[in-house]
Amino acid sequence: MWGEKAFANDGGGYFNSSEVSSPAGNAKRGVKRAQNIVPVMMKHLIDSPEELQIWGTDVQIITTVGIIRRIDPSATKITYDIEDETGTITAFHWIEADKPPQESVIEVNTYVRVFGSLREQHQKKHILIMKIWPITDLNELTLHLLETIYVDLKGEKFAGAGNMDAIGIPDSNQPVGLQNSLMDSSIMGASLGGMTNDQKAVFKIIQSENDTPSGIERDQIKARVQPHIRPQVDDILDFLAGEGHIYTTLTDDHFKTT
Repeated sequence: MWGEKAFANDGGGYFNSSEVSSPAGNAKRGVKRAQNIVPVMMKHLIDSPEELQIWGTDVQIITTVGIIRRIDPSATKITYDIEDETGTITAFHWIEADKPPQESVIEVNTYVRVFGSLREQHQKKHILIMKIWPITDLNELTLHLLETIYVDLKGEKFAGAGNMDAIGIPDSNQPVGLQNSLMDSSIMGASLGGMTNDQKAVFKIIQSENDTPSGIERDQIKARVQPHIRPQVDDILDFLAGEGHIYTTLTDDHFKTT
């Protein structure tokens, strides 16, 4: 049921075939990023260059659907091998230290939907999971395939006009629960996992202004952080942007959280 159109990269394909100029770890201020959640197949992730792109625009948050082939729990994380008809990729779900462990409802050979970001370590790509849950309605498999085709066609339409903010799942057509999923506390905990206290402080300041049209401006962030953090704000913003936790809006100095 997984169509070739969903991962073609010739002419009308999902990805821009041009080389990516800078690796994810060196993301620069002002890099153009898709601001929506972008549906992908495993082949998109496995075959992507150093940064996942759609028509020349860096993608930070992805969603995919697949079947669990392996589960390897440990004290700090749960490792999954997730497969669809285009390939298999490993995904890591880090466990929050300040939360009691929950009984898992995810089992081998069950379908799941995943939200996360693409990472690469030791020349092998994997998904850093922000949210994962089992699929109970198999119609969601078909929905996911339609979403990937939709983004492909919409990306081709808007790339020439430079309106890449439109790429992603349209809010009115998101799967049930998707619109609220990124505000879920479990995703927020995953987003903050691995950050220093100073990075968390800056992230929370930006997040507090997400309801405003253009987010919060760099100088406003500096005015609101503790004095000892102020000299580090620029570096922290670069880190958060490079990791996909924030994105620029009105200008390169206005930010919102993903």
